[in-house]
Amino acid sequence: MKKLVVAIVVIAAVGFCFKKFAPSSDKPSTEGKLAGVFGRYGGSGSKPEVKARKRLDAFLESWKAGGTTGNDAEQAAACLWARGVRFTGGEEFRDAMDGFDRFRRSKDLYGEISSYSVDGGPTHGSVEGRGAYNEFAVTINGAQHKIGVPEKENPLFWLD
Repeated sequence: MKKLVVAIVVIAAVGFCFKKFAPSSDKPSTEGKLAGVFGRYGGSGSKPEVKARKRLDAFLESWKAGGTTGNDAEQAAACLWARGVRFTGGEEFRDAMDGFDRFRRSKDLYGEISSYSVDGGPTHGSVEGRGAYNEFAVTINGAQHKIGVPEKENPLFWLD
């Protein structure tokens, strides 16, 4: 009897999750909900340019909030820069922080970010060794730049 009750509860829970998070043509899009569940930006059904824009927005916001403080926002920015997730662990985290520092220093943007905007994009491109990416025009602290957001979980890169 206990096994039957447990089985019914498990089936009900799975059904609830499927109904709540599965895409449906008669309901509004659930991409944001799916992104929250899986920890990636845009969910598994999003177009690459939508996922890239969401990753870029989250990255820039974390970068501005974190600056060079070493706080959670800066660490999130480094992880978003490197892999498109807010947290990585161990050696991958150290590599993300080191790479993010080099990324910022290469454009003399290691200090605080006072303002940013995404001005244009995306345009699609592909580079051997990097694969497919989406290019965005951004303004950071008044200077215009172009950032490539890879379609795979690879680091963002400057295009200018």
